[in-house]
Amino acid sequence: MNVNVRGVFLCMRAEIKQFRKQGASKVPYSIVNTSSVAGLRGTHGQSGYGASKAAVVSMTQAAAFEYAAAGIRINCINPAIIRTRMAGPGDLTAQIAEKTNPSKRMGTANEVINAVEFLLDERTTFINGICLPIDGGLSGKL
Repeated sequence: MNVNVRGVFLCMRAEIKQFRKQGASKVPYSIVNTSSVAGLRGTHGQSGYGASKAAVVSMTQAAAFEYAAAGIRINCINPAIIRTRMAGPGDLTAQIAEKTNPSKRMGTANEVINAVEFLLDERTTFINGICLPIDGGLSGKL
């Protein structure tokens, strides 16, 4: 909870403070928080982790509503297990994730980056308060 919830809260508080200090902008300021697909739906054996990531979802949505009039957009991403050094070839968690994901693979870091860039893009300024699953369809399966 200290990192997953408090860490996001403290970062958001500092970002919002800085944005308000800078004043109005032609393009709304944007924050993208990181949650997890586990924050959208409960999964076996992950109640504490899922609860902390659900708190990030709720905090994102509430803050988006609170700061929209100030020209600050706040969204979050909800990745599933992404192929990284922590979850690579040969890792049991990665093997299970690939078998159980509807896309039969894990996402990549570049796919997460693309989603964040999309949410930060000035062409998406009316998108506010969403939590975007990056999960190959997993959240629709659960």
